[in-house]
Amino acid sequence: MPTISFISGPALGHFGRIALVARSLRDLVDCRIEIVIPATAKFDVARFDEEFSIRRVPIPERELDCPAAAFADALDAVFEAVKPDLVVHDCCPVRWLATTRFPDCPRAIVTNGFLTRLSRGETVQTKLFRRRARLIGRERARRGLPPLASGFDLYEADRVLLADPAWLVPDTEPLPDTYRACGAVWWEAGGELGEGMADAKDMLLCSMGSTGKLVDDRFCALAAERFGCEDIVRVHSKGEGETVRRVGNHRLFEAGILPLGRLLPRARAVMTQGGAGSSYQALAAGKPLVVVPSHPNQRILGDLLEQRGVAVTVESQRALARVPADHFSRIAARAAEAGPARIANDGAPRIARHLVELLPH
Repeated sequence: MPTISFISGPALGHFGRIALVARSLRDLVDCRIEIVIPATAKFDVARFDEEFSIRRVPIPERELDCPAAAFADALDAVFEAVKPDLVVHDCCPVRWLATTRFPDCPRAIVTNGFLTRLSRGETVQTKLFRRRARLIGRERARRGLPPLASGFDLYEADRVLLADPAWLVPDTEPLPDTYRACGAVWWEAGGELGEGMADAKDMLLCSMGSTGKLVDDRFCALAAERFGCEDIVRVHSKGEGETVRRVGNHRLFEAGILPLGRLLPRARAVMTQGGAGSSYQALAAGKPLVVVPSHPNQRILGDLLEQRGVAVTVESQRALARVPADHFSRIAARAAEAGPARIANDGAPRIARHLVELLPH
């Protein structure tokens, strides 16, 4: 029975994606799966304990910047104990894997194309690598690892499995031999909608995830007006309970994490921070996007979505106000046409099939 070591970042989006891939892999092959995750995760990993063997690695506060030597040491111990037949990682490799000694077995990375050298963008990771290049170089040399030319080197592996629909992979023809566009993957929280939200309709759904900034009432109201929305539903990982109040002509419902799939059929448009999961889920439902990025990675995806004609990417209410009024109807029509035809939550089984190809036979 093969053993697979999955390495997840501490964000729910990374872990949820890994969990979906691991489940799909189990459907294809009898295998042992262990997931390693930094203990800095701010979501409830325990909900997955009955399903997977999960190792939580404590990280000293001083190591959270980069490179996380304690995490590299923990992975040494994991690889020695587990002796994996395959290593799969889905995390920021510059922060968590820059000094990792991988075992002599195949390795795959699950990521998004707009973070790799395909986009040639200035990402959070390339900036972090540049800032910490000397420290990373010294630690890699101490651990007997070769030098790195750039942060993009850490996104290379035996397979680079892009959790993006082919339509949203940065324009590179053909893809490098090791790259595969596998399709979108998003994990969704369970739970029920509150009673007050049951009659919300024609809404602007504002979902900023765990990494987005909390968009203020006026910003949301302007976006709602531009798309002809009646209500506003704003969800955020830091929210608790459910409240409702009026903002101008709109009712504004506010809550913590909710199952977005139950809200999307009643939405006219979606505001996101530019996270891949929420953005792809909205487009699969045919909804146009207002992307309000908090950092460069989200801006890169927002620009890509804008190029495809399904989003407007702005960083302020003032910038949104300058967008011509007829532009919103155009992106709404384009999203309704192209989104459901080109995007589905079908990437996990495809990624799993590529992982099976890497296992010993």
